[in-house]
Amino acid sequence: AAMAAGGRVEGVIPRFLMTEEIAQRGLAELVITESLHSRKAEMHARADALIALPGGIGTLDELLEAMTWRELGLHDKPIFLLGANGYWAPLVALLRHIAGEGFGPPDLLQLAHPLADLDALDRLLGVARADVERDPETWLSLMVPEDRRRLAEAMARQDPLATHWHFEGRYIAP
Repeated sequence: AAMAAGGRVEGVIPRFLMTEEIAQRGLAELVITESLHSRKAEMHARADALIALPGGIGTLDELLEAMTWRELGLHDKPIFLLGANGYWAPLVALLRHIAGEGFGPPDLLQLAHPLADLDALDRLLGVARADVERDPETWLSLMVPEDRRRLAEAMARQDPLATHWHFEGRYIAP
């Protein structure tokens, strides 16, 4: 869908999966890594934000690693959980339970921002595209607190990348 709409799509796949999976054709770039770990590191390095789509254990592994890196302060990229019909609700409940039992910080749920569906993502990105320069508070109100702080600081510095980072950057899904 992204390519059909004229978007640039990049792929990252470990070499050993090239024999078991068919890599997407027609990508702007396909990076082949030597391991799953190096794949995650490469995807993360290329991303400005992460969007987790419904998936299996591999998706969960990549998502939790990105959340762990964010919790440890290794990055401060926004993480979104995109899934219809409450797909991510059990994970959100588990994170709430972990924090409630004292095995995670009280703000554990701030590491990833759930979005109910594509319309929510469209609204988030649409507001960013249309309104950030005219009304930055609208965009800021949709973001998790840490991301609001980072964008507000970048805008206060008049950083020209502040607006591009959120809605013209590369978004890849684990």
